[in-house]
Amino acid sequence: MSSSSTSSTRIPLLIFNFLFCTSAFAINQSLHPFESIYPFGDSLSDTDNKIRQPGATSSFNVSNWPYGWKKSLIILGEIGGCDNNYALSNGWSTEEVKKHLVQFIVEAILKAVREVIQLGANFGVVPGSPPGGCLPKVLTEFPSTDPSAYDDNGCLRENNEFAMFVNDCLQRGLDSLKLEFPGHSLF
Repeated sequence: MSSSSTSSTRIPLLIFNFLFCTSAFAINQSLHPFESIYPFGDSLSDTDNKIRQPGATSSFNVSNWPYGWKKSLIILGEIGGCDNNYALSNGWSTEEVKKHLVQFIVEAILKAVREVIQLGANFGVVPGSPPGGCLPKVLTEFPSTDPSAYDDNGCLRENNEFAMFVNDCLQRGLDSLKLEFPGHSLF
């Protein structure tokens, strides 16, 4: 690599770092109302959350809630992905999963959101289902000889459309919760 291309790469990087670092100090604290972020829905954070519940015991000083709900950002998800993937990997069609499983999963997510709101949470993020049609596991497990099964990026259309269906169902449910709990921010 020539020294001119190295220096031409360094200058934009230095400018970006300078702007990023200085802007981080300039941001008003009121723009970030969260004292903490509390994730649910993945095995690592759920295991950690379990030992923080009142009555749980631990050799570490973590058996009490470390922070309040009102000024925390609650992240619920991604929930249901393993259930959908298990069904699809065991021969269910996407139509069968849509018909028999998705609404059940969405209702479970909405129940969890409702519960944390009733516990005092004001801010919640529900990530939904990420598109999985580009994942190597999916491309390997569900190959197709039909070129139209793939989009321009080489991803399986059906899997990505399934994720959009799940997310549409979830968004409709979250919209109804926003009406039920108008003073809360749900994303």
